[in-house]
Amino acid sequence: MTNSINQSFLKITKETPEPINQSGFSKLPVCIVNLIFSNITYKETAKFAHLLSKAFQNLPPNNEILDLSNTFIEDDYLIKTIHACQGRKIVSLILSGCICITDASMEKIASLKHLKTLNLSGCENITDVALTHIATLPQLRTLNLSYCDQFTGEEIGILTPLKQLRTLTLTDCHQIDDDALEHISTFQQLRTLDLYNCNHFSEIGIKHLNTLQKLRTLTLSSKNAFAETALEYLPALPQLKIQIKEFGEDSRRCCTFSVD
Repeated sequence: MTNSINQSFLKITKETPEPINQSGFSKLPVCIVNLIFSNITYKETAKFAHLLSKAFQNLPPNNEILDLSNTFIEDDYLIKTIHACQGRKIVSLILSGCICITDASMEKIASLKHLKTLNLSGCENITDVALTHIATLPQLRTLNLSYCDQFTGEEIGILTPLKQLRTLTLTDCHQIDDDALEHISTFQQLRTLDLYNCNHFSEIGIKHLNTLQKLRTLTLSSKNAFAETALEYLPALPQLKIQIKEFGEDSRRCCTFSVD
């Protein structure tokens, strides 16, 4: 699959040499350029080619996944990349760590009506306007808003139209409170909910989750005073597994244990 797609990419570069001429590849022999692209996986090509030259826009997705994570891609490049993918069935868009992304590209993201997975982890410059656009994605099943500390409980309520949502990750979203959990309790298809390091909700908020009959995994922080007794507040969810994460001095290293 990779070789055939890369051959298509090489055909693009041969037919439109202008992108090569505008980039650092212009100083390399064509045979060397071809060799480079034939040995780079297409996912990596699609992920970084737009950083080499604005002319690299017409890149098809890899296995219906558009992964631009941990790049400094800006709104204008993202909009052009998504536009180039129109007509293709993009089901997963990974933008984790893309700190330059703002609300300006969210309307274009919302045009991807087949999207099932959206990862905006660490996109700290998006606002409730972004949530309004995300809420229009009818098939969205997995949403990651980790480290988006800007969202309040009330703003999480904007997402309630996402009736197909199965997995919601809100790690380090410090403003998640009882109101947020009340809104989350409307996601009747939810299977997995990650509330690690969200410590501004109480037992009252946890009780709202009793309506989520399909919820199987709930992740909490050991900083929650009631984390180890959370199941006592969720009698309607006998199949629920609660994961409690412990963090040491390094906030990225954790151990996980379960309460059954």
